[in-house]
Amino acid sequence: MHLVRVYRHQRKLTMKELADLAGITTRVIYKIEKDPGYNAKRDTMRSIANALSLPASVLFFPEEEIEKRTM
Repeated sequence: MHLVRVYRHQRKLTMKELADLAGITTRVIYKIEKDPGYNAKRDTMRSIANALSLPASVLFFPEEEIEKRTM
């Protein structure tokens, strides 16, 4: 399961609500959550992260975030 979905559920948001907050389409949220091979644009990743009040690295590059914390 993609972390976008995890954090979206924690904040009790629907895909539509998150898409509206991020200024993108529901279809993009769906693709990110369902298709592990989907390659979202950097601006899209930032918009989603901002809408969830998280750094983009937490959502899209969690292994880099873990490395930062262990250094």
